[in-house]
Amino acid sequence: MSHLRLVGTRAFDSGVVLLTYEPSAEAPSSPYIESFAWTDEQIASWEAARDADRVLASVLFTDIVDSTGRAAALGDRRWRQLIGRHDRVARAEVGRFHGRLVKTTGDGVLATFDAPTRALRCAFALMGSLDDAGLGIRAAIHTGEIVIGDGDVGGIGVHIAARLLAEAGERQVVVTRTVRDLATGDDLSFAPLGTVSLRGVPGEWDLFEATTTKGD
Repeated sequence: MSHLRLVGTRAFDSGVVLLTYEPSAEAPSSPYIESFAWTDEQIASWEAARDADRVLASVLFTDIVDSTGRAAALGDRRWRQLIGRHDRVARAEVGRFHGRLVKTTGDGVLATFDAPTRALRCAFALMGSLDDAGLGIRAAIHTGEIVIGDGDVGGIGVHIAARLLAEAGERQVVVTRTVRDLATGDDLSFAPLGTVSLRGVPGEWDLFEATTTKGD
């Protein structure tokens, strides 16, 4: 830019700065030039805001086993009543264990917790409470980095937990090695289920079935 002279700047609310140049006296004739630029401070601010939306969390997915068959057998009215009860129980149990109910999924839940032990205890409590309602569920938990935004969560940590759910059977809580290594509690046990590949997730994953020896 040795042949250009800065003649004006304009800052926009979006954080973009417009720098306007014109040829200097010693430069050859050339057209009028405009250029966009960002300051180091603005870039650092945007990166900090982006990173603030990434947190470490324990992600819990559940669903009702054979929900389609159950709905067909019960009929729409009875099924809606059961789902209403399911959702009320889910909200209560997630709150009891200091989690965040991100959303219900029609026949399950997505919730996040700040520790894997809380996610596990919530899964066990949900299983017990919904058994009483005649609803058999399965659960999957993974602890990892997630992205929070627009009232939802995403990122690889959520993707892994969602894929895990397909590995669980009725009344089974399946977790990754990360959850097993971080969870605390003398009542907790983790039985190895083997190593699997999860669709869309790099690498292989050691899975465990989590159980507890105490009630809720």
